[in-house]
Amino acid sequence: MEQPKPLTKQEFDNNRFAGRGASALHDEKEFFQLGPILGIIIQDRVDSDWSFVVMAKEGADPLFRAVDYEVSISGQDLCRTLLFERMHKYVAKKVVS
Repeated sequence: MEQPKPLTKQEFDNNRFAGRGASALHDEKEFFQLGPILGIIIQDRVDSDWSFVVMAKEGADPLFRAVDYEVSISGQDLCRTLLFERMHKYVAKKVVS
């Protein structure tokens, strides 16, 4: 099974997003791409737990939007594993264009 490709923050930020803004409450730690899907791993600055967001373009919309996420994950490795599983789900089901 193909693994999501790591991206730099700059490569990730080169995409167009709907409603994505910086937050003083979290740190964006890792960025990935799997086909048409983007994923980001985030660490909460308040309680140090982990979250991820899966993003995709929907239909003819040129902007990436959140299509899935999970919060309050106990560790970065587990967060990455869960993110990759969700990214593969969206690619396999062709839920997005």
